[in-house]
Amino acid sequence: MVVTETAVLPDYISQATLETLTRECESPIEFKLGIAFIIACVSRYEERGDPGLFLIPQYEFGHYRFDFAVTGENQQNIYLFIECDGHDFHERTKEQAAHDRQKDRFSQINGVPIFRYTGSEIWSQPDACAHQVLDFVERFSAL
Repeated sequence: MVVTETAVLPDYISQATLETLTRECESPIEFKLGIAFIIACVSRYEERGDPGLFLIPQYEFGHYRFDFAVTGENQQNIYLFIECDGHDFHERTKEQAAHDRQKDRFSQINGVPIFRYTGSEIWSQPDACAHQVLDFVERFSAL
């Protein structure tokens, strides 16, 4: 088992994956959702086989950077962007709210749906957030 300061993680989360999430995630809620996504993928696809999904932190697209992109195996098919909206970084000012809405529209204009989760949602139910992402990807992709 991998032990972090706040959690004991299953053995299938490699040290390299943990280091990547630790290095790339810019907030504790991003890290928590990243771990929940990995655990949800393993539990969901353990018997069906690897669907070839990738969760890429800090994904640059156009002139924006998204907290996560969920991509296919070739990492070019972007299924979904995920934003983790902690109170410290989102919508504290009118300018931040406007920036977030512009980012949402840019994503949608370019054909990539975006899910936004509040920090409270991620802290209280990270598994539910991760499974919603997988439900969406399964429903609207060729998985």
